[in-house]
Amino acid sequence: MAHPQFEAVNLISDPIHGYIELTKRVGPARAGSSGLPAEDVAEEDLLDTGWLQRMRRISQLQSARWVFPTAEHSRFSHGLGVMHEAGLWGRALYPTLREIIDWHQRGTRYGIRVDTRDGLLFAGEAGVQLTWMDAKVGDWVVTPRTGKAVEINALWINALHTAANFAHVLLQPSEGYHRLAEKAARNFQKFWNPERQCCFDVIDTPSAVQDPAIRPNQIFAVSLPVSPLTTDQQRGVVDILAQQLLTSHGLRSLAPSEPGYRGHYAGGPRERDSACVQHRGKPAEDGVVTR
Repeated sequence: MAHPQFEAVNLISDPIHGYIELTKRVGPARAGSSGLPAEDVAEEDLLDTGWLQRMRRISQLQSARWVFPTAEHSRFSHGLGVMHEAGLWGRALYPTLREIIDWHQRGTRYGIRVDTRDGLLFAGEAGVQLTWMDAKVGDWVVTPRTGKAVEINALWINALHTAANFAHVLLQPSEGYHRLAEKAARNFQKFWNPERQCCFDVIDTPSAVQDPAIRPNQIFAVSLPVSPLTTDQQRGVVDILAQQLLTSHGLRSLAPSEPGYRGHYAGGPRERDSACVQHRGKPAEDGVVTR
């Protein structure tokens, strides 16, 4: 059985999983002598908390234990199994996550690539719509967003942090993810529009014009676990979206004051598809607002 590269591992025998490995924390001194990263917390510390220990007294069997009195399965033992499965899931997922990020750095089709100058993600080419605002009628792309889209880069920064966390837990190199995440977060300030006190929707477009349209996409830069915006900037984004986009049915996809806004979803395919991304909201943005 392959053991993780921890200095000490506790083993618990489990009837389903065989042996479950529980990592023990490696302090700075012991970590340095072993060539391992120092751990702030490990699985052993989590299991020793009162919140988990009290689950030993909560049965997972419900009324079945009255029929099978020798059966034993508590919330605690269930939690052990779930934690073990989560570890297996993380080990299986990480290679795919690493490959996805590697391809974005190398570049792939539709112009998707990392700009090495600022660490931000560029995407798009003429005649192609890539983001959720993907309405297209014939050869007409309703909302061409070629460049660096605000929500894509907010998600990109969070993906890098997630990859770094996975790598750290799995004792894989994580410094590259941290450096790129910090670089992208630092340069995310290029999205800030001081005149409107919110974010540009797309920057570094082919025409070299920043798109100042007030759309709901920037809410991702506030709602995700890692925000590249300052607290004051986050407040500014929420305030302007509440003023310009919030309705009783969710967020508009474009502020009424913007050119091209369509207040009614009606007409033929061209009119309806145009209104889809120039007026009414989408569940993705509605969800992050209500979090």
